[in-house]
Amino acid sequence: MPTAAVEVNVPVPLRAHHLLCVFGFRGAGYDRAHAEGIGAVIRQLQAPGARVTLVAGVDAICAACPTREEARCREDSARDRAVREALGLAVGHEEDAAELFTRVARQLSPEDLAALCAGCPWYAWGVCAEGLAAGRMAHGWNGGVLEREVIHG
Repeated sequence: MPTAAVEVNVPVPLRAHHLLCVFGFRGAGYDRAHAEGIGAVIRQLQAPGARVTLVAGVDAICAACPTREEARCREDSARDRAVREALGLAVGHEEDAAELFTRVARQLSPEDLAALCAGCPWYAWGVCAEGLAAGRMAHGWNGGVLEREVIHG
């Protein structure tokens, strides 16, 4: 899948719960095109100077999903609200991506995910908790997230 040039002056729109998802992203459960789309978003987030804006609906990761449900994706989910509350952030918050992911790694622990990610089918796989634990060990965002094995299917 071709990727667009990274525009660091344009903030990447993200739902709050996706701040947690990127820590554990492996491509598991997605088709190749969807996994590559999410990988492209993560690479954009890893670019020096990248910024994030928290949104309450469809974001850059949702846009990569070939089966997103428009009505559900436009809503501000309970999961998004819980993550924003845990981080003390609001919709519209804009921040340097590296600083924001460092904040997430410092403020939230893998144990917090049981409540924050309740009902998420990926939570049971343990990859998000594993990725967040690695980020905490590094005292920030584990920028090597894409170096891990990506599973398709």
